[in-house]
Amino acid sequence: MDHLNKSQYISKDNIGIKYYSLSALDILLFSCKKSDNFTFVQIGANDGVSFDYLYEFVTKNPCSRIVIEPIKLYFQNLVENYRNYPLIIPINIALHRTKNEVPIFYVNPDQLKHYPDWSAGLGSFDFFHLKKHNIADKDIISENVQCTTFNDPILKQKLENIDYLQIDTEDNWGQSKIKLSFLCGLSFLFF
Repeated sequence: MDHLNKSQYISKDNIGIKYYSLSALDILLFSCKKSDNFTFVQIGANDGVSFDYLYEFVTKNPCSRIVIEPIKLYFQNLVENYRNYPLIIPINIALHRTKNEVPIFYVNPDQLKHYPDWSAGLGSFDFFHLKKHNIADKDIISENVQCTTFNDPILKQKLENIDYLQIDTEDNWGQSKIKLSFLCGLSFLFF
């Protein structure tokens, strides 16, 4: 991890103040502790590979824990992509604060060829979220997905800490898209 030249990321703004410009992967490489117990949670994992730097990182470094994806088709691909990594647990569920089941809308896989590649990641509780991205009504399909709270998979997997949390999903009401990756030192106490 020390192979990166930190000086290449240092820039100066127009008044001479130095700042770092790092991608999330750079942050992982700089900050990940060399440990047999690096723990991560990825919410909105899709197939685990597409548009995702995390897959390369966790398959080359000692990592464990959970990847969450509600859409069955993408979840099946996620399971296949992580089949050789038994410490990484795929979970087929959506996260919601109050509901046990919701419909999720996404682009029909047979119609993805008509849209940009990133359209495969447009799963939403809100039909109109896809419409905002110019997806035709006829190309939008849905399935009902089981829901749980964020705490439930954490408790079931007995996570005592999370070193890295990545969220690539919209909020529970379909009002905004969240793309968040950060290193954290979250610790959990179980009573």
